[in-house]
Amino acid sequence: MKQFLLALTATVLTVLAGAPALADALLRPSVSVDGELVRLGDLFDNIGDKADVPVARAPAPGKRVVVDSDWLTRVARMNGVVYDCVDKGFGKNTEVDVVVRPEDIDIVPAEGARVVGKAVSVVFMGVHYEVDVDCGGYEWIIQTTDFVERGQVVGISIPPDAIHIMKKTKQTNLFDAVAYPDDEEVEFCGHRFSCKGLEAFETKDDVLVAIAPVDVQLVPPEDTELTGVVKACMFLGTHYEVTVTCDEEDWIAYSVDYMEAGEEIGLSVPADKIAVSANEAN
Repeated sequence: MKQFLLALTATVLTVLAGAPALADALLRPSVSVDGELVRLGDLFDNIGDKADVPVARAPAPGKRVVVDSDWLTRVARMNGVVYDCVDKGFGKNTEVDVVVRPEDIDIVPAEGARVVGKAVSVVFMGVHYEVDVDCGGYEWIIQTTDFVERGQVVGISIPPDAIHIMKKTKQTNLFDAVAYPDDEEVEFCGHRFSCKGLEAFETKDDVLVAIAPVDVQLVPPEDTELTGVVKACMFLGTHYEVTVTCDEEDWIAYSVDYMEAGEEIGLSVPADKIAVSANEAN
């Protein structure tokens, strides 16, 4: 649920019949509980008579529990704590990507706002201000004609028709490859990569490699043999998702830095970050 509220990886939620959406609900970043039960009001502000609804047993005194986002999604859905969204075409509980344009986000008074954060950067762009708002570690980029002081605590509001949902981008880089266990290498995208865990394969076996985007290292092109061109760069609140085209294959990588489309970049993957399995398609 936190991911949905912060416009990152999201789940399409449906409010149960008879449970109206709580338009002013605000997710708390952390919770301190004195009693034996965790109640809905411990997790969310501004939820009226639903605040006393018990949702879980409290951890032992002095202990700490990190709330799982899937569990929080279910709790929120059952009690009507969702963002309104008018986009359609996706099934219930389908993971999607959520896109909100900077100019469609409204800055409102912090009191009673669903999402609250601190303005960490305010830059006048000639016709509007570009305001970066930090909401619990997630950064929102907002374009507004209203001046905001740096350091000011503000609320964020998003009209339902400004929330656009799209098919989720791939979570893992998957490539057909050829195994060379004697050399501890796999070959794909026209290059050989050092790789661990090839003992179960024979030389030139067809395999499937999987690489998580977080494990793809973006390096200067002169520092590696595998290079590509940036196809797209999208900000996801805490980092950029960068799509790089190499030898007609698209790679997904994460970066803290913005990259221009068309920029040449090098790719590197540690040997222990390449997962190899049998390629059932061959």
